[in-house]
Amino acid sequence: MKLLLKGLSLSFEEIKEMMCMKRMFFSFSFLLFVSGINAQITLEECQRKTQENYPLVHQYGLVEKTKEYNLENAAKGYLPQFALSAKASYQSDVTELPIAIPGVDIKGMAKDQYQVISA
Repeated sequence: MKLLLKGLSLSFEEIKEMMCMKRMFFSFSFLLFVSGINAQITLEECQRKTQENYPLVHQYGLVEKTKEYNLENAAKGYLPQFALSAKASYQSDVTELPIAIPGVDIKGMAKDQYQVISA
């Protein structure tokens, strides 16, 4: 028995084999997805494994210093934050509208522009 799909002639066995391959592909993809979910570790586990596996890191106390810096940064989060930004620009030539409307005064753009932003 043959089936005609968009100009392709496939036998029942070929269709069955294709469906089996699709099923295997999706099963394999699902297994990879599920195994990826369980591959996450916490920060504490990562620090513990670092101390166990890298003696130089332990020798210099880098993990402890990292903890101290994180605590210092957390304490600074309560301080007020302030930022100021300014810019100025000058254009040698600006766009002008060459039309005149009676009763309406259309002014062109200034050649110099200033902007100050505070946050």
